[in-house]
Amino acid sequence: MNASSSSNDDESQEELQNEIAELEDRLRKAKQRLLESKAPPPPPPPPLSPSASSPLHRHRHQLQIPHSLPHNPHQQQQQQQQQQKQHHNLLLLSDSALPLGSFAFSSGFESYRAHARASRSTPRSFEVGFLPLSVASFAATSLPFMLAGYRDPGSLASGVLDDACDAATICAVARRASVAQGRALLGVWEKSFVGAVGAGGGGGGGMGRGGGGDGVTDERGDEEEGQDDDDPVRALKQFAALVRLSSSNSSAAVAAATARRRGAAAAAAAAAADLRRDNDEDEDEDEDEDEDDIPHPQAASAHFAPLFGVVARALGIPAPQAAYVFVLGYVRALTSAAMRAGVFGPFQAQRILAGDRARGLVAAAIAREWDTPFERAGQTAPALDLWAGRHEVLYSKIFNS
Repeated sequence: MNASSSSNDDESQEELQNEIAELEDRLRKAKQRLLESKAPPPPPPPPLSPSASSPLHRHRHQLQIPHSLPHNPHQQQQQQQQQQKQHHNLLLLSDSALPLGSFAFSSGFESYRAHARASRSTPRSFEVGFLPLSVASFAATSLPFMLAGYRDPGSLASGVLDDACDAATICAVARRASVAQGRALLGVWEKSFVGAVGAGGGGGGGMGRGGGGDGVTDERGDEEEGQDDDDPVRALKQFAALVRLSSSNSSAAVAAATARRRGAAAAAAAAAADLRRDNDEDEDEDEDEDEDDIPHPQAASAHFAPLFGVVARALGIPAPQAAYVFVLGYVRALTSAAMRAGVFGPFQAQRILAGDRARGLVAAAIAREWDTPFERAGQTAPALDLWAGRHEVLYSKIFNS
């Protein structure tokens, strides 16, 4: 009986194993079907009908090709080269080694430090006190002229923008610094940058003694080529001729005054002859009314802000980036002046420039003055003009202004 029961147990175990194997096989097949149901359907095969070779089908296929292919490689290469050129010129214009003489000016900080209390000459007071005040003042007085020069280069060529900037700059010390930097920038343009632009002719020899021409031939050539008020290269060329003409007239006036003081009879006679000729011309004005329409050359100061805007446009730099470099350059020059004055060291100066506060000051200044017309530009902190004006009476100083 024991033998029969053991045989029955073996048969039942074998049946159970077979049943388990069958269930496992069914489970495996069910999992396979589940995976197949979740997989994405294969793409349909392309039609092989004879109409696929018809001209209409080929035309539709050709029309769909530009949407699936990238842009023209030649156009992409031109765009990349243009972007590289803009980026390259932006770095050149923002370089601290650009020979503008900015290191010689403290923007009133040296005088502020001499007249302020000792507690105001700390790094903290500079970062949270003088720097925001000075940046806001600079943006209100200079940024509208820079943007106006960028947007309308012809206003610089006619001298309107430069005259307005000269009238808006009340402080004589600030005016002298702006003119010095502006003439330096104009010299850099004529001697270095104009050749890289490759449009509108070459430089006229700069602002020094090597400047060629008196501006008359250039203006006549511009009239023959046709006037284009939006061409920054031509505007800079015309304005440089105006500055050279103003400088030559000023030099002649100074030489005549010196000769008269020395008692030179020939110079006095020449001056008298010029005076008689001017009086004769004044008497003839009533007889000939057409002479009133003849434009007479005006003195050009060559302020820095409008020149920077026109040069930035001539170099192909976008307006927002040009404005940012313009204000950031002022922040950098002011921080450098504080460092050289001994307020803090070079590492803390870089920390200030790299911090969120300086970046926020630049962005806020540009956003605030972006739409301000140059007619409304003016000083927002009169104390800065007072400090800058008092710089000349300091007992000892390391900056020009």
